[in-house]
Amino acid sequence: FCLGNLSDFDPEADALPVERMRLADRHMLHLLAEHSSLVRESYSTRQLHRVVGSTLALATERLSAEYFDSTKDRLYCGDAGGDSRRAVQTVLHAALDALLLSIGPITPFLAEEVHEHRGAQRPPPPVDRVWED
Repeated sequence: FCLGNLSDFDPEADALPVERMRLADRHMLHLLAEHSSLVRESYSTRQLHRVVGSTLALATERLSAEYFDSTKDRLYCGDAGGDSRRAVQTVLHAALDALLLSIGPITPFLAEEVHEHRGAQRPPPPVDRVWED
């Protein structure tokens, strides 16, 4: 879902600032920040089960069941360059980053393969990055 909807997204040119996003988009960014914090803490204390559990819950409950479902119309029916669609794409870009950084140390080949299928404008590979605050 993320890869398909980010094919025409350039984070440098198209990302929207938080101030121009809807409340649902801001809320998802907040949840992604909480997840990233928990994952960083879990890796530092070597509690890999917490990393896997939190990442699985984020992907299946928060993203797939809630956010993806509620934003499909904005992605598929809205103006291709409109703020509403770009806000969702900004969140999807952040979500994909969070997921890849979360699973990268556990499944590096999967994270690298997904990363290689991102658009031309992509951040450095997950294996070459560290968590940012």
